[in-house]
Amino acid sequence: MPSILLLGQTDMGRDLAPHLTAKLGSGLSMGCIELNIDPETKLLMATRPVYGGNTLAIKIWEKTQTQIGAIRPKSISLTEPDYSREGQVLTIDVKVDETAAKIKIIDRVKEEVEGIKLEDAEVVVTGSGYWGQGRL
Repeated sequence: MPSILLLGQTDMGRDLAPHLTAKLGSGLSMGCIELNIDPETKLLMATRPVYGGNTLAIKIWEKTQTQIGAIRPKSISLTEPDYSREGQVLTIDVKVDETAAKIKIIDRVKEEVEGIKLEDAEVVVTGSGYWGQGRL
């Protein structure tokens, strides 16, 4: 079993992370904006905003748990690759019983995005109106 699992907080990551946490009986920290390893305990320290972003919380797991964190997109800057480091790649053959699926994907359509994506916009203007009396 892995000691640390990191996922992007994407649509798939937000769906997958709680399921993995339940299956592994571990803890989860969603919305991480910073990750560190405690030099003494070698445990993952995940920093995430709380109370509407007014303060930061640091989550440290128990030694017996798989440490699972979901990282917010664009919250951690890229570093230069270190080609001297090596990792272990495990290929896992997963057998899925398709009769147990509650949904079935019949088609996928990838739509090309034109212009600035919302998450890349420098300024987002929004508004709300009151429609009950025909006023905006």
